[in-house]
Amino acid sequence: MKRIEANAGRLFLVLLLLALQGCGTLSIKPHVPSPTPGEAYKVGEVVDLATGERITFQEMIRDLEAARVVYVGETHVSRADHALQLKVARALLERHPQLAIGAEMVPRTRQPVLDRWVKGLLTEEELLDELAWEETWGHDFALYRPLFQLARDHRLPMVALNAPGDLVRKVARDGLAGLDARERSQLAVRFLDDDPRHRAFVEEEFRSHAHGGFENFQHFYEAQLAWDETMAETLAQWLRDHPDFQVLVLAGKGHVNYRFGVPERTKRRLEHRYAIVVPMPVHGTALEVSPDIGDYLVVTEKERPFPGHGRRLGIVLDREKAESGLYVKAVLPGSRAARSGLKPGDRIVAVDGRTIGDIRELHEVVRGGDGRRTFTVERRGNRTDVVIDLD
Repeated sequence: MKRIEANAGRLFLVLLLLALQGCGTLSIKPHVPSPTPGEAYKVGEVVDLATGERITFQEMIRDLEAARVVYVGETHVSRADHALQLKVARALLERHPQLAIGAEMVPRTRQPVLDRWVKGLLTEEELLDELAWEETWGHDFALYRPLFQLARDHRLPMVALNAPGDLVRKVARDGLAGLDARERSQLAVRFLDDDPRHRAFVEEEFRSHAHGGFENFQHFYEAQLAWDETMAETLAQWLRDHPDFQVLVLAGKGHVNYRFGVPERTKRRLEHRYAIVVPMPVHGTALEVSPDIGDYLVVTEKERPFPGHGRRLGIVLDREKAESGLYVKAVLPGSRAARSGLKPGDRIVAVDGRTIGDIRELHEVVRGGDGRRTFTVERRGNRTDVVIDLD
């Protein structure tokens, strides 16, 4: 059986992924010799990143048996990523009936809700209401439904991993020093800011992409640590308390890939073996992938955003200023909202004449169809209409 460990004699390969037009295949060319240099890989095939060799999906699953934790990183709106998570979950379950599912999308304060769901005590509507899904996560539950249903059907424990979202947002705004003792106690006890690779990774994301209107990088980085360290602390404790279980972790790629997020922070707390499965869609242009990103790369179909995702407005809302309507904290550059004239400080009070009282109602409107929507906003004491094209 293959030994799965971080940094265990790994070869350094840089893989070149190139979608061949019209045939849905992938060309992988290591910069060092491999058994099959330049061979085309089809959607669904698996690459062992330690060797650059192609293996079967079942061979990967056999290797994953040795891991206490299996991470399958996701782009939250990718149907292909969630389909792979489900496929891996079913395959692991066949070999390891004592399987649990760790969920980034649920704060650990809501663990009792997941427990009741797995026991069959909640309807889906009750689950989403008690998780405050739209407010705390917001991505369409349809993407996650098959995995939640698998856990329920097989009574697989689900582990709520994350920090409370309101506290993470507060850290991003004010830093850890801005939390009072009660708030600080809800996050991981230990924060380790000693990995320059992790800091550089987060800073690159902060500098090169929209970052929700937060201007202080140190605070932003502390918020990322609050997320990663709290998930790691929660996962390590659950592994300690359930020594016979294997855990499949569902989390964003930014928390999983390259190991320095949740995987290594969990391992610091509890020595164990883990493996990272990286879904990688075919691309129309060359893409370099370092094997340090994970252990296995699974080639997936080209990304097709889930219906409704393409209509995201590109705004950041401040829940603490939402006594009426929805307060716009930031407008992301180049977004539909920015192009249409929505501004930071606006308060959305209605869409097409329908009063908007919470985020769930806004999501329903945004996902509810194509075409132009008229957003009524309060701006400096006056009401004005902003027309946004959702096509």
